[in-house]
Amino acid sequence: MRLAYTLTKNLTPKLRTKDKWVVLDRDGVINYDTKHYIKTPSEWIPIPGALPSIAKLNKTGHKIIVISNQSVVGRGLITMDAFNQIHNYMIDQIQSYGGEIEKAYYCFHGPDEKCLCRKPNVGLLENAASEFSIQSFVDVPVVGDKQSDIELALNVNAIPIYIKNPMYSINKSIKDQIQKSYITLEDFAHDWTS
Repeated sequence: MRLAYTLTKNLTPKLRTKDKWVVLDRDGVINYDTKHYIKTPSEWIPIPGALPSIAKLNKTGHKIIVISNQSVVGRGLITMDAFNQIHNYMIDQIQSYGGEIEKAYYCFHGPDEKCLCRKPNVGLLENAASEFSIQSFVDVPVVGDKQSDIELALNVNAIPIYIKNPMYSINKSIKDQIQKSYITLEDFAHDWTS
């Protein structure tokens, strides 16, 4: 099993470096998070407004990449087949609102495995940069609800955007580096596309 894994659906042809990108975390940004992990498609519940917000970002010329730590697989809590079902369900739900994800990159390692792909490490974003010819993340918002998302943004000089999640706390030193905070992805999309 490859633990640093990418899933795609309807891959776009090679993209130009001038494309506008948005990097999204999955759990807590697109769908509700849980401390017990998302293990079935029925447990993947979109946060109200998130799916139309992805479509809204697309309509204003933004291309979306999802970068997500998913140790649920590495911990042996679900199979790769079960994970693929969840991913495909997410893509179908997003498409039902007219939205598209260019690619989702997942790390299945646990926090103690010292991989290069688990956020806040930059391995998955480096894969995206190589695949889509992204020269820089300087003008790219990285939207997440955990400290690792903010640190990832800082590690690639991207724009750190925080979606507030009461399940997690962020160190003050990191919090001070957040460019903007929102309650939901919908709030971010409205502000970013205005």
